[in-house]
Amino acid sequence: MQGFSIINLKSMIEQIGEPETKERLSNFSCPLNKDVEYFY
Repeated sequence: MQGFSIINLKSMIEQIGEPETKERLSNFSCPLNKDVEYFY
């Protein structure tokens, strides 16, 4: 799985906080599966 990482969202929020998580995810893209690019 080159160039990709699997990250637990809850762990990310706990480590860096919700505002920083939202900022980082605002630039998220997944060319292999566009459906996973949208968070609600």
